Amino acid sequence: MTAETATAPVPAGAFNAAGYLLRAAEHPDTAANTALTGPGGDLTYADLAGLASDVAAGLESWGVRAEERVVLFMADGPSMAAAILGAMRLGAVPVPVSTMLTGAELAALLGDARARILLVSDRFAVPAEAALALALAPGVRHVVAEGPGALRAPDGVRVGTFDDLAAAGRARDGAVRDPYPTSGDSSGLWLYTSGTTGTPKGAMHRHANIRHVVETYGRQVLGITPEDRCYSVAKLFFAYGIGNSLFFPLAAGATAVLDPDPPTPASVAGRLAEYRPTLFFAVPTFYAALLNADVPADAFASVRLAVSAGEPLPAGLCRRFTEWPPSAARASRRSSAPARCWSWTSCPRPRPASCAASPSASWPPRCSAADPREAKCYKLLTFCPAHVEHGGAARPAGTAEGQLMSSPEGTGTPPHVEFRVDPSGYRHWRLDVDGPVATLTMAVDERGGLVPGYELKLNSYDLGVDVELYDAVQRLRFEHPGVRAVVLTGGREKVFCAGANIRMLAASPHEWKVNFCRFTNETRNGIEDATANSGQTYLAALNGTASGGGYELALACEHIMLVDDRSSAVSLPEVPLLGVLPGTGGLTRLTDKRRVRRDRADYFATKAEGLAGRKAVAWRLVDEAVPRPAWDAAVAGRAAELAARSSRPEGARGVELTPLGKERTESSVSYRHVSAKLDRDAGSVEITIAGPDSSPGGIEDVHRQGAGFWTLAMTRELDDLILDLRTNEPALGTWLFRTSGDARHVLAHDRLLLDNAGDWLANEILHYLKRTLKRLDVTSRSLVALIEPGGCFAGSLLEVVLAADRSYQLDGVFEDTDPDADPAAITVTAMNLGPLPMGNGLTRLATRFLGDDAALAAVRDAEGKPLEAADAERLGLVTFTPDDIDWDEEIRIAAEERAGFSPDALTGLEANCRFPGPETMETRIFGRLTAWQNWIFTRPNASGPDGALCRYGTGERADFDRKRV
Repeated sequence: MTAETATAPVPAGAFNAAGYLLRAAEHPDTAANTALTGPGGDLTYADLAGLASDVAAGLESWGVRAEERVVLFMADGPSMAAAILGAMRLGAVPVPVSTMLTGAELAALLGDARARILLVSDRFAVPAEAALALALAPGVRHVVAEGPGALRAPDGVRVGTFDDLAAAGRARDGAVRDPYPTSGDSSGLWLYTSGTTGTPKGAMHRHANIRHVVETYGRQVLGITPEDRCYSVAKLFFAYGIGNSLFFPLAAGATAVLDPDPPTPASVAGRLAEYRPTLFFAVPTFYAALLNADVPADAFASVRLAVSAGEPLPAGLCRRFTEWPPSAARASRRSSAPARCWSWTSCPRPRPASCAASPSASWPPRCSAADPREAKCYKLLTFCPAHVEHGGAARPAGTAEGQLMSSPEGTGTPPHVEFRVDPSGYRHWRLDVDGPVATLTMAVDERGGLVPGYELKLNSYDLGVDVELYDAVQRLRFEHPGVRAVVLTGGREKVFCAGANIRMLAASPHEWKVNFCRFTNETRNGIEDATANSGQTYLAALNGTASGGGYELALACEHIMLVDDRSSAVSLPEVPLLGVLPGTGGLTRLTDKRRVRRDRADYFATKAEGLAGRKAVAWRLVDEAVPRPAWDAAVAGRAAELAARSSRPEGARGVELTPLGKERTESSVSYRHVSAKLDRDAGSVEITIAGPDSSPGGIEDVHRQGAGFWTLAMTRELDDLILDLRTNEPALGTWLFRTSGDARHVLAHDRLLLDNAGDWLANEILHYLKRTLKRLDVTSRSLVALIEPGGCFAGSLLEVVLAADRSYQLDGVFEDTDPDADPAAITVTAMNLGPLPMGNGLTRLATRFLGDDAALAAVRDAEGKPLEAADAERLGLVTFTPDDIDWDEEIRIAAEERAGFSPDALTGLEANCRFPGPETMETRIFGRLTAWQNWIFTRPNASGPDGALCRYGTGERADFDRKRV
């Protein structure tokens, strides 16, 4: 900006954060107030505004223009503060970076930011590392050194001092009279990530974001006033530090204490005594260091508020800090109340009424409460006697483990989960179809979790994300028969998926975790089934790192491509980081599907950072690693190649999966063909499946009826009911199945599908029925089939009887109610002899008669014959055959007996009895792997208060019980 343009009218809507932060300099009553203090000296607001203006003009004189990045490799102090504000004032973008960087690391950031100017302090090893960086960063043309010491720079690089820069600005008096008219959406600041998960990434902060956080967190939550002094252990190159040490105090007209030295308990205690701050900001590890150091008892006498962030603050540590120093020292505080300790973290439920002040602020602000301290959607916790720490999140005292999942109203009841979704309502996935190739893009809404208390960062997921994925997989099979290949990729830069959300898992009750993992497993299996049986081949295009469940999702795909950019990797970090197993089939697919050697699988599953590039290919973890410049073309080419192999029909018209009609009350769930009565007192559900009203015509009727075709409609309804009851009714442990209708119509529908198995839609319906029955097989409920007159347990519906843990068939009829009815009967057909296998690869009949070929042959001989009770029992197809006198009593005793047993023991019993015979990848996932995972989930080493799940993200190591069990 030149002197001439500086006086131009400011555009409507312009906003520059530097001018906003230095408003105190514009008023006579506040301009002389101290803005900055510390070892670097004091500056009033007027002094700081003048120095920032000089720096802005000096930068402009050195060729810096709006939107250019200005990298600051500086220690905290007045010069760095003025440099940040001056660059922003000019419309340039300050980029404070860590003074702990090596020369090579600094050079990489200079190149990434495309910076032409670097400001350097003369403290520590900064000048030496800066000199090395300059040799490796040829784009830098100007260097400003804060002190008088000489700085080696390559030829052609202009070197000057900070005083030179400010003097050049003063010489151009008025050149940058007003802040540059940036908009609120303009980039105001870059801060680089630490690089712990890969190459450091520049996070861009808008000018408006600075105002948002000041007005919500700084002003409304912290309540900073002009009388406050703010002192932060975190430095200005941290987001936590620049807010605490610059933005919050300046916006309030308060004083910031800037400390250039590395923090130690002794040095911080000295600064506290010398500058007497009223607000103190640190991280849990530093609070712990203070408590363990020889710090004077009155060190915090001036502090009215201590804030912790960066990781959850353990309640024990918070209590120790708020109980220290002694009461005598506390009495000397300017406030009569004891200092409060706030932890900046996520809370899974509203504050209890007993909390005096649980502040609130979402970021950016979304809270509509008149007083944010009274709002319930808060991200800042006041630890008080009513709160206790568990798993990195606070919960009200007296709340048992496993009760953290709560409804938004804070009732303590998990929210009701609906599985009926459609693409128009997706929050986490985008489905795009381009001819024979569809793309499923995972772009998780961070704020779209099913329950409060966690954010779905880095494309991590919860049950809601997988519900949408399941729906998309189903729709691709039925609504898009022309799709031959499906590309699964990430919608976030340099990250595919970070796996299941850890905060969600840590806060979830055990049954929620297990049900979540089971549904996720079933969805992964459905992807593999689509590849194997529908001609829709899934391609995982990992555009960034895939960790944990994210990599397990990729493992479900037929082909895996990983971008080779020196930072993206695949990993299964659950064992080293969380003390649990990869919960959605990862270990099994490594060895059974991708044929990774067991010793390599062992190493890979204990290496948290995973493997990348050529090594990941060599170890068969991925199929190919592609450089980023060639990525798009390579993915498109591979998808086209996979599509060309498919047998999917060309020009076929899809079938819309119209919304399911469903009515749900406290005691019932009803669809057109399936209904359920919920008996909460008995802990049971009575499920009735109604057969079709008539027999179908030809295959054209199936296409014409679409989603209304009985087999498809009934299967969708049964599928939704199973998911609903498993998720929302965990205490209803016994499911009693009945049918109603004419068995002949059921068999006619079955014959039509089997006779036309080569038709794409008939094929999809059969495989969907197969998958739904498999879902029933792995459901942890006692399944009982009741075969009565008027029922239609025949063919496809007989599979429900064969899936049951017990079955009862009435011998005869109910003499008192319908003596003229046809006796209860079942019918074995071709549908029971091959098309609907279990997860073990066998039919339910072959599983039932495992090793008894004669019994299985006898059942085959009875194919197509209605079998009444005596014949069904003789053939071993039912468990018991009471007559009408004993029927009600036997069913009642069986249900009550089941309700009296341990649910855990029943789950183990049923799972073991349902899957005899050969082991497959599927049974290993749902049997061996899931059983171990479920056991590990309940162990203190994972889920206890000192376990890995609960300690994750706190900076503390898990305290393991070292005994092997």
